[in-house]
Amino acid sequence: MDTIIIGGFLGSGKTTTLLALARHAAQKGHSVAIIENEIGKVSIDDGVIEREGFMVQNLFAGCVCCTLTGDLCACVDTIARELQPDLLIVESTGIAFPEKIRETLQRYLQVPSRTLLIVDAQRWQRISRAMEHLVIQQLENAACVLINKADAVPADVLAAVEADIVTRCPDARVWTASAREGLDDATCEVILYGESLA
Repeated sequence: MDTIIIGGFLGSGKTTTLLALARHAAQKGHSVAIIENEIGKVSIDDGVIEREGFMVQNLFAGCVCCTLTGDLCACVDTIARELQPDLLIVESTGIAFPEKIRETLQRYLQVPSRTLLIVDAQRWQRISRAMEHLVIQQLENAACVLINKADAVPADVLAAVEADIVTRCPDARVWTASAREGLDDATCEVILYGESLA
C-alpha cells in the first residue's frame, strides 16, 4: 500500500490536489482510499470526494499528529487489512505536522509513507511571517512541496516564494502549479511514488 500524507495551511488547495492525485492513480487502475482529518464535527469535502468514487474515512474533533494518533493508527490498520487499497492518501488538518504523522505510521504500523506539503503562493509570505513555527514544522522532511495558485501571483512573488521554500526545505522536490488547472501525469507520478513509473 503506497501512502502519501498531504499537509498545508487551511485553504492552500489540499483537497483539490488530493483529488488530482487520486484520479491519476485510479486512471492507472489503482484502488484508492482516503482519510480526511477534520478539526470540527462535519466534513466539508468528503461528499465531493465520495462522488468521485473514492473510499473516504473521516477522523473528527482533533489532529491526527497529536490527539488522534491512536485513532489514525486504528483507521490505517483497518483500511490496510479490510480494503487493501493500492494507494492511501491522508489529508491532514491545516495545523498538522505531516512529518509527525509519517513517523507515527512508521513507528506503530511499519507503514512507510511520503509527505506532500501544499503551499498557497498568494498567502505564503504573510503566513510564513505570522506563523513561522508552524511553517517550519510543516516543511520538516517534506518529500515534496507543491506551490499552489502560482497563476494568481506575479512572477516575482512566485520566484520569492519558491526561493524561500527551497531555502527552508532544500531536500524536497518543489513544483509550482495551479492544482485547479490540474497536475500533469509526470508530477503526479513523482509525488505519489517518488519517481516516474511510465
